[in-house]
Amino acid sequence: TLSKTKDSSLVNYDAFLSKSKQKLFINFEKDNDEQYKLELLPDAITDLFSIVNDSLNFTFKTKKPEDFGKLFINFTGSYKNAIVVELFDNTDKLIRVEKLDEPKEIKFLLLEPKTYFIRVTFDENNNGKWDTGNFLKKQQPEKIIYFNKELLIRANWELSESFILN
Repeated sequence: TLSKTKDSSLVNYDAFLSKSKQKLFINFEKDNDEQYKLELLPDAITDLFSIVNDSLNFTFKTKKPEDFGKLFINFTGSYKNAIVVELFDNTDKLIRVEKLDEPKEIKFLLLEPKTYFIRVTFDENNNGKWDTGNFLKKQQPEKIIYFNKELLIRANWELSESFILN
């Protein structure tokens, strides 16, 4: 069961497994700055070795929109193929990916306050990812460029930048 901690009212949710069947996702309508309690009764989950769970209780809290920052990046310039824009945090963890077919502005909303980096891949074959070259076919790897500065996102702030692509 999933309920709000304040008034113990039940919350409707959808639960589903990832494709790898290693993660359980629980999707529900979240209220800002609210505390929730998730209770899994015995035998609710069975693992790979046919072992079932005992009672599990989790409490968690959602944040307010003011606890997050926003990043707006306007891509300008000309390029003949699509580009893949990747947003990384300061630990090199991939946070978001966007694919653009033409120059325009991308909005990254609800970002944790920290430092971010942008990497752009010129997607020559339009498959949405970076491809290595092929020595035998004399093909170069797809070109990658990085935004020339760190992007410091603060809580309740908006940061706007321009990225000129050649």
